[in-house]
Amino acid sequence: MGANAVNGVINVTTRSAFDTEGGLAVVNLGTLDSDVRLRYGAQLGDSGAGRVYATAFRRADLEEADGSSANDGWDGWQAGFRADWARGVDAITLQGDLQDANIEHTLDFGQGYSRGGNVLGRWTHAMGGASIEVQAYYDEIERQVRGVHDRLRTWDVQAQHAFPLGARHAVVWGAATGSRRTSSAPSPIPSFSTRQGGGTTSPTCSSRTKSRCGRTCC
Repeated sequence: MGANAVNGVINVTTRSAFDTEGGLAVVNLGTLDSDVRLRYGAQLGDSGAGRVYATAFRRADLEEADGSSANDGWDGWQAGFRADWARGVDAITLQGDLQDANIEHTLDFGQGYSRGGNVLGRWTHAMGGASIEVQAYYDEIERQVRGVHDRLRTWDVQAQHAFPLGARHAVVWGAATGSRRTSSAPSPIPSFSTRQGGGTTSPTCSSRTKSRCGRTCC
């Protein structure tokens, strides 16, 4: 954590669909933040279970020191699913998510957004006290935030073998391969000019911006 933190790893483990059967609804209302969350899980045949969920949220604008709106609110939604099957010593998991959010901007950058999705599949085979696990996933996210557009595509395949070593130790080893491809490009950025007779500024379009936009102001 902190300004100098780099190369961090966050490992999020979600509950098995077998543990989330039935419905769930949560609603939070506030003057600044509001959200709603819905989830439903059910059995899938004799050896499986699945669930679907959806969430939506709204973050209101903060205020400047003079009481005016900071135009920094955002809203969005996310939805997804998870399915699990277990039979004997084998277990299979398949899950995925989609998300879309709108981000307000100041300085005439226009409407920003963040959208993307992911899918993951995993097979686990138990062998007494040992296990073998093979997992693959794909993730893609696209963002337009304060004049910068970027897209990140990630795929990964990994396998691991875990087994006990004596009564107090365990060994986990494996291999993985994957790829991360990113593309980034600046969006048209407004320039500013000072009005005569006052200290205020107003957004204008530079010649470079006009050539890209084809209109008076982007």
